[in-house]
Amino acid sequence: MFTLRLLGGLLLGNEAGPLTGRAAQKRRLALLSVLAMAPTRVLSRDKLIGLLWPESDTEQARHLLSVALYELRKALGEDLVLSRGDDVALGDGLRTDVRSFEEALAEGALERAVELYAGPFLDGFYLSDAPEFERWVDSERDRLARRYQGALEKLAEERTASGDLRGAADAWRKLATVDPFNSRIACGLMEALAAAGDRAGALQHARTHEALLREEFGVEADPEIAALTTRLREEPPAESRRPRAATPAESADGVDPVSAAPSIAVLPFADVSPARDNQYFSDGLTEEILNALSRVPGLRVAGRTSTFALRDRGLDVRGVGDALRVRTVLEGSVRKAGDRLRITTSLVDVASGYTLWGETYDREGG
Repeated sequence: MFTLRLLGGLLLGNEAGPLTGRAAQKRRLALLSVLAMAPTRVLSRDKLIGLLWPESDTEQARHLLSVALYELRKALGEDLVLSRGDDVALGDGLRTDVRSFEEALAEGALERAVELYAGPFLDGFYLSDAPEFERWVDSERDRLARRYQGALEKLAEERTASGDLRGAADAWRKLATVDPFNSRIACGLMEALAAAGDRAGALQHARTHEALLREEFGVEADPEIAALTTRLREEPPAESRRPRAATPAESADGVDPVSAAPSIAVLPFADVSPARDNQYFSDGLTEEILNALSRVPGLRVAGRTSTFALRDRGLDVRGVGDALRVRTVLEGSVRKAGDRLRITTSLVDVASGYTLWGETYDREGG
């Protein structure tokens, strides 16, 4: 059984590892992708040629298709890519993550579907001289992204209804990552964070969302954002919070003797640059801050391995505090556009969820 990964990139392989060689050339992988996404896994040769070899004359294009099919059969087996008259069919020996994703959605297994969606369809894959193929990719990418967003929103609603407020906030946070400019989603995340007890995180997200819209489009956020921000600032905090479950390391009276000492976790700084191409810098900055804090006498600092392992977990500050047994969390972001660099930081108290300190640093040029 071969697996074709289409979400978050393009990779063909089996239990022995990724497939290499002539069958793994880009246009041949594109051919497999188109067949795998067809509803019946059958397409005519003319359709395949129009998508993948539009610049070639008919005779040359048919020859190129025949060579591609030969190489795929040689690598994958004769029964995986089949010729049926003027049609080409894909056998049952190829599994795709897209099919698994859509099956999970059909079964209502939202958590599994969300887990399977590793990123945009054919992310980073393109054929420069095949415009019809590129249009097809864009269409499928948009369709699957909408299905993913719909699954996340429904999952957030289900978790809220079941009382899993942190889980609901995690789902909304993933939605905001996919569509950071959507003010309705921003409001959803703010409401979820506030309901989970992280009002400071909700207000911080409002500031981040407003700044993003101003910098990217020169527009103000939806008035609903401002209204929700005002309400969260003016409402008194809840009088009681759900108690955190005691860990085995905690003493009989419920006080963790380790976390009672001054302690901090520095989360990997997020790269919010327009091209998302400065993660190396944001990771390096995080490590520099970790090294500096580790030299402060009496301060317990969570290690790099522990904090970086939480990068994609989507935990709020309380979840981070529980996981690493720290009292405070330092989080931030890096944004570089042209010669302008902005670093935003905030120090959050785990117990209350409130921001103890925050700062923005700007640098121009160089």
